Amino acid sequence: MRGTTLTNGPIRRRVAFESGLELKAIEVFLARPDVVDIEEQVGPIAFVDGLGRRCERVFDLRVTLTDGSRILVSVKPEDKALGIDLDGENRTIAAQIDPAIADRIVRVSERHLPREVVRDAQLVRMVRRDRRPDVDRVLAGIVASLQGETTVGELVRSSGLKGAAFRGVVRLVGCGTLRIVGPRGIDYATRVEPSSVTGAT
Repeated sequence: MRGTTLTNGPIRRRVAFESGLELKAIEVFLARPDVVDIEEQVGPIAFVDGLGRRCERVFDLRVTLTDGSRILVSVKPEDKALGIDLDGENRTIAAQIDPAIADRIVRVSERHLPREVVRDAQLVRMVRRDRRPDVDRVLAGIVASLQGETTVGELVRSSGLKGAAFRGVVRLVGCGTLRIVGPRGIDYATRVEPSSVTGAT
């Protein structure tokens, strides 16, 4: 499965993916409020392995965060990653890599991308295309008065805006104003709270 998807931000560009797993990883990263850019097929990155051999690796993705830090990402099915000790090789590369290339390296497999997380990411990316500042203002006012947890359904009911409000609440989750409390898989029963609540991360 190969194709492209669009990045976020005012200047959108296409990012290529080479598998369904890679597409899911891209979607989840792009849904995060702290991600500003994604590059694909970064490298080759030179390193010396545990046997002293000079080697090279091309990483599937490089993710840039709002704080300026950059993360190299290896996307690989769990069984294959364990079979070749990808974590060990990543640690070796991380110890040698130029900080100008990346600050750290992570591995992503299907274990890190459960269905509910991917679905939420796809939903966040979809509703970001809406242009409903009127809905967003109403919901922002309601959220500003919250003292703790509530449900998505209660926020929708309080707004009186029905389906448009549901999409607006998802946008608030996507931009980090609200955080999900408990299981993922956003629906009307999902519990949320303002990210500013003490102890929230």
